[in-house]
Amino acid sequence: MDVNDFILINLDTLTSSLMQDVKYTWKQFIPSERNSQIAWYRQHDAIDPIMSLVRQPSKTFGMILEKIINDRFNLTKITNQTYDSFSKIHNLNFEIKSARYWNRTFNCKWQHFQLNYEFDYALLAIVTFNDIIVYIISRTLLFSDEFRDRKIMRPQGRDANQGWWVNKNDIDKYLVRVNHISDIIKYHHSGGSVSNRE
Repeated sequence: MDVNDFILINLDTLTSSLMQDVKYTWKQFIPSERNSQIAWYRQHDAIDPIMSLVRQPSKTFGMILEKIINDRFNLTKITNQTYDSFSKIHNLNFEIKSARYWNRTFNCKWQHFQLNYEFDYALLAIVTFNDIIVYIISRTLLFSDEFRDRKIMRPQGRDANQGWWVNKNDIDKYLVRVNHISDIIKYHHSGGSVSNRE
């Protein structure tokens, strides 16, 4: 049962003086699905598996995408380290971040990057209306002075210890789409160049 159902079911049982004395409009507090992120995906005819992903709570969504990405690129999940996954064959460390489109935009935010995390590359996933697209970007570029000076990479809140975040639209030209581990290795050998963009 979602919050809308809970509120609607329990309206009849409320007997407070507020409910008795005032013509109170509950609708103002109930978000309209017409303007929601889920509705944005539905409006663009997102396929059923995508809709199932989009509906997940943030933590569950991130865990599912991490498993999908590890499986797709044959990466090993790492615990108790300052990165998410590891490529045994190529000895590279990866931080994995996932996002959905914001409501009524084609932009998203990848967040909770930590400056002291020891990854080589970030794999950034965006759930589109009919696919999961994964991009790669080097940690060196992501945390470069240029990105921080230009506020492309921004601290979350007042304290950078809370992590850092970045908008997709701000780094689009630096992202390289990857579909296979060979794409990652090609990017690695290029020194993190965008010359191999699709």
